[in-house]
Amino acid sequence: MTKSARAKKNKKADFAKVKLKVGKKIKKAQNETRTDFKARKIILKEQLEKKSDQTLLTKKKHNIKELLSRLSHSSSYVRQDGVTGLLEIVKKNQKADLEPFLPTMIQGVAPSIFDTDTLIRTSAIKFMDALILKVGNSIEPYFNIVATHLSCAMVHLNINVQGDSLKLMRVLTRHTPQLIARHADTLLKNFVSLISRKASSAQMITRSKPNKVDFSRLLHVNPNNNLTAHKWRLQLLQELSSFLEAILGEQRRVQAQVPYTLWQTIVDGSLPPVVCGDSVQGKTQESGVFSDPWQLEKFCFSIIPLLFQIWAEVDVKETNDNTGGNTLSGEGVQTLSCIVSIITHLWHITQLCTNQQPSQCTWFMVQLKSKYMSKIMCGFPYYCHMSTSQKKLRSGVKKLTTEGDYSLRHCDDVNVSLALLTMQLSSSEVFQEEAVNFLSKLLRDGNQDRQYNLGSVVTILLDLLQVIPKSQGEILVNAAQTCYSNFHPLKKDRALLLQILLAATDVDHTYLWDCRNISVWVDQLVDDLVRGDVREALLDSAIILRLRDNTKFKHLVLTSREEIKEKIQSKGVQGMAPSEVNKKLLFLLKD
Repeated sequence: MTKSARAKKNKKADFAKVKLKVGKKIKKAQNETRTDFKARKIILKEQLEKKSDQTLLTKKKHNIKELLSRLSHSSSYVRQDGVTGLLEIVKKNQKADLEPFLPTMIQGVAPSIFDTDTLIRTSAIKFMDALILKVGNSIEPYFNIVATHLSCAMVHLNINVQGDSLKLMRVLTRHTPQLIARHADTLLKNFVSLISRKASSAQMITRSKPNKVDFSRLLHVNPNNNLTAHKWRLQLLQELSSFLEAILGEQRRVQAQVPYTLWQTIVDGSLPPVVCGDSVQGKTQESGVFSDPWQLEKFCFSIIPLLFQIWAEVDVKETNDNTGGNTLSGEGVQTLSCIVSIITHLWHITQLCTNQQPSQCTWFMVQLKSKYMSKIMCGFPYYCHMSTSQKKLRSGVKKLTTEGDYSLRHCDDVNVSLALLTMQLSSSEVFQEEAVNFLSKLLRDGNQDRQYNLGSVVTILLDLLQVIPKSQGEILVNAAQTCYSNFHPLKKDRALLLQILLAATDVDHTYLWDCRNISVWVDQLVDDLVRGDVREALLDSAIILRLRDNTKFKHLVLTSREEIKEKIQSKGVQGMAPSEVNKKLLFLLKD
């Protein structure tokens, strides 16, 4: 059936060709592009304003806000990128640029300290290290955030987080000792929890028993846990020693800032009230670490027995030659050094906290006068056992003996610290004799590297001169005079030894006046004055000898009076004005 004519016509209309006629314009197409428009600039004032965080950008053009948002991402790679970017911003920008963003950055990065990923925790600790170095004390208003997260990391269920918490502790004690010391009450408890557990009732020795060490806590023991290894315990002891040193420094600073009076000490028994400004008063209240002696006593009862348990794990061997003492491995020497350092710090903290000598604190001396502490003292002096591989690395260290594949080296610093502590705790005749022999060899030997603290040696010598007989006293004076002659005249440590000369010539040690080395020492002292190579301490010691009317010293000084005056006035004395030098010379050289 064919379509109608109408249908055919409509079909042709759809596809009909438009016929162009002369004089008529062509209709414009619907998709035609117009080019007759005019353009003008639209300026928004907001675009001219620079955003405050646009100046702090990483190499990838990420700002602080974007990086902080990545720290809460589920992917560890994204979180790592966020911490790394913030670390980059801290390193490349100045303190003034970073200070406005301190609250947001610290609050954002602090939770990463106990992230499950090791790389993120390491980067977060590096960020804190770089940030504190850059901004310094400006971090103080926000330090509570860091300390709180550190405390949480130390008691975290993840043992890897606990291990990395010591790295952050090392950063804080190195850069902000005053701030971290204010959180001593919390962090010291965490140290104890990190290394020990509560003992069972059968293992516990109660405090009610007199003269007994409290072993209510025992060391963690787990072969599958790296935190129970001796190497990690050594690391913990090192951080604990540094933390106690920071506490001791802060305690001394507070007492110097707010001095005690006798009446306040008797009535209050604690820090006196502060009547100065709010800022100083607030700092003083926060800095009152161990203001309660009970807190210190509780900590000592916990940590000192743990130190004895750690020492019990150290392999101590007797020397095979005539040097005496015992040998330790490298880790054993470091362990002994940490134990002695911790006990020494506790000794000084106890003295500051209780306002009395630690030897008068019964609860403190019970711990240290036990048989466990005696085992540490009886091995004095100690030497370090070196293997063949260690000898190649430390070829410059003086060797005592060589036999087979090992040798011994001095541990002078540890032995001096142990001797000083032992003299404070007890003064048995056996130890006195050992100390005299050790110190005399130490001072006479000029080939040693002198890594020990000479001030501690002088303190021990002064204590020994009060109790030892004449023969041993002459040995120590001889050793001190030999050490004095080995030093350069202008060396600072040389003046410390003059305390031995002054002690040996006072009225309390008349038995040493006829000692031959005293006469030699006086001759050498006058020779130093004649050469003009003197320090203030030497000049003061010479005046004291003159006041004591030492016959030989007076005769030698008056004989060389003009020469001494000319040399000292021409060379001068370091740290003294010429007028002060002239006054002291006038007093020294008068008839």
